[in-house]
Amino acid sequence: MAIIKHKAMKSSDYDAVIEYLEYEHDSSGKTIKNDYGIPQLRDNFIIEGINCEPLSFNAECHKVNASYGKNKSRNEIKSHSYIISFDPRDAIDNGLTLQDVQQFGVEFVNKYMPGYQTIVCSHADGANGSGNMHCHIVINSIRIKEVKREIYMNRTGDNLAGIKHRCTPDFEHFIKAKIMEMCQERGLYQVNLLEPAKERINDREYYLSLREKRINGESYQTRKEYIRCAIRDCAGKSNSIEDFKLIMDKEYDIRVHESRGRLSYILPDREKGITERQLGTAFTKSFIDKVIMREEFYYDSAVERKYKTKDYVPPDVKKLVDIALNEKAQMNRGYEHAVIITNLKKTAETINLLSEKGINGVDALDHALSQIKNQYNSVAKEIKSIELRIAEMKNVMQLKSEMQRIQPIIKELKSGKQSPAFRKEHETDLVIYKAAKEKLKGLNSELKGFSEIKISKEVLSLTEQKNYLYEQRSQMKKDILDLENAKHNIMLLSGQKMSKQHEKDTPEVEK
Repeated sequence: MAIIKHKAMKSSDYDAVIEYLEYEHDSSGKTIKNDYGIPQLRDNFIIEGINCEPLSFNAECHKVNASYGKNKSRNEIKSHSYIISFDPRDAIDNGLTLQDVQQFGVEFVNKYMPGYQTIVCSHADGANGSGNMHCHIVINSIRIKEVKREIYMNRTGDNLAGIKHRCTPDFEHFIKAKIMEMCQERGLYQVNLLEPAKERINDREYYLSLREKRINGESYQTRKEYIRCAIRDCAGKSNSIEDFKLIMDKEYDIRVHESRGRLSYILPDREKGITERQLGTAFTKSFIDKVIMREEFYYDSAVERKYKTKDYVPPDVKKLVDIALNEKAQMNRGYEHAVIITNLKKTAETINLLSEKGINGVDALDHALSQIKNQYNSVAKEIKSIELRIAEMKNVMQLKSEMQRIQPIIKELKSGKQSPAFRKEHETDLVIYKAAKEKLKGLNSELKGFSEIKISKEVLSLTEQKNYLYEQRSQMKKDILDLENAKHNIMLLSGQKMSKQHEKDTPEVEK
């Protein structure tokens, strides 16, 4: 799952940025040196510059800062760092390579952060040996080229050269939506970045846990994690929210305070409570109410923690190998034995899936497949409809933006006070303005009367809706594959072959 983090930096030492990207650092941020005191290069990384060179990044940034007379004060933000991290499973399951990560970062910058001096650097490993490939994007805070106006630019001149970068909530929302789109296009693991995290662990809590583990050599439970564990335990035992509060106090010595429908948790050694917002959406009053009513569940695993709901995803079902038709199994007894063991596991997976879905028999399986494929096609059509609507809105917004840009020049030309040279210089602008106006007139749409701000908000809303449907479609695609594999396995176990009639019994999935 790709996630993105942002950090604004006030240091004017751009060389330190390059040093961090190219050389090994420990968890405290210090450069790791070899026995001769020489900084140790990272084992596997790719670095390149956009509108600059990595070797001269410091000098080039200072030159631009001086030319625009900005980034002089100590309190000014000199650069911005964005980190896009990918799920470690993407490398194994989806064939993600370091070159793919670098290409992702470069494409992301060129599309959604153009016009800046930018360093893009991809690393093969994450913090604490987590194995997640990630991409660092570092930009000088001043734009050096004028770019096309985008929907998140709510200030006049945000797209002009010499204007400083602002990581506004609108911009963060926009780039999260775009990262989700890019991951979905590439078939990578992805979570909904536009929704608050179910378990909110900020950098401070994460690094505190990491530091204590390094010092003491064992796992360290933060105050917030202690409260989360207590909530998971007590919510499942409770029959009401009042009952939940009593159990929390009695068993964990945590006082639960409720105000305006929100909960806060007060530990014995603290006067100030830790709010539900600080813990994550799975620890809010509304979620706990659902757990008490048995509509939601907390699910703990030794490997990773998930949240088990009605939409729980069943395990993958893989196709059985037909030993009678497998030449390698016929020639190698050891391989045949391994295939038999694997087939037994796949058979168990098939039975589990059919049991969970309440399917008994091929006819019921065909019916389930038909239903899910129809739902898939319906969602696919809805996505196409939304994409067409977004494209139409963006077209209208672009036309309006062009006309707004040229409007002052048109006023000047209409005043009749300008010289022939001025008129000749802006002949192209006049042609563009007239063409945009004609196109806008020719559109049979209610969007013509909408303001840019209204269209921008509508585009963001539709993008959220589209990303939600993408997730639904992705889940349905997996369910279809599971059921098709289960059908193949049932037919093989019963000694039947998949006939063409069986293949035609369910509708085709639209691409």
